[in-house]
Amino acid sequence: MQAVAVFIALFTLSTKIRKAWKERHAARIQAQEKFFSGREKTDAVLQLAYEQSFGSHATVPEIKALLNHPTDAVGVARARAKAGPHIIWTGTWFVMRSKASNSWRLFLYAAWVLIPGVVGVATLTYAVPALLYAHYLIGFLLLAETAVLFAACFLNFRDFDNYAAARRLTKSKP
Repeated sequence: MQAVAVFIALFTLSTKIRKAWKERHAARIQAQEKFFSGREKTDAVLQLAYEQSFGSHATVPEIKALLNHPTDAVGVARARAKAGPHIIWTGTWFVMRSKASNSWRLFLYAAWVLIPGVVGVATLTYAVPALLYAHYLIGFLLLAETAVLFAACFLNFRDFDNYAAARRLTKSKP
């Protein structure tokens, strides 16, 4: 009976989170449409509009270079918003901040995503029997550890996605 109540609570929470995410995504798309529709703006208004639309700060020359991209202005603007810590502005376009080889970086990111994921699954497999056999404190501690490990895995995966956006941005030089 308690499991059903927990399931209903989690289902309701996930539904509300999904609805909030959809509303936030729709508002972001509307802000991006507004940003690209009015190109005759002062520099300060241009920066504020970019920050509101993409959730990232950029300088005026960067924004103007993104707007003047010949084939994919929206794609490079979104990639710039995601790739912030991985890129450097050179005055004409963006370059990667790190000169590390791609295979080495891919290996490191895969390790940093897989290690918390595998350890999280292992911790979860120990948490369920602990909860079933009335070792509640140990079970809840293991569940909390699992949540932290999956959060670390998710954050590492997001950083990997941001690095991929940086690679796309640097390769799309006009």
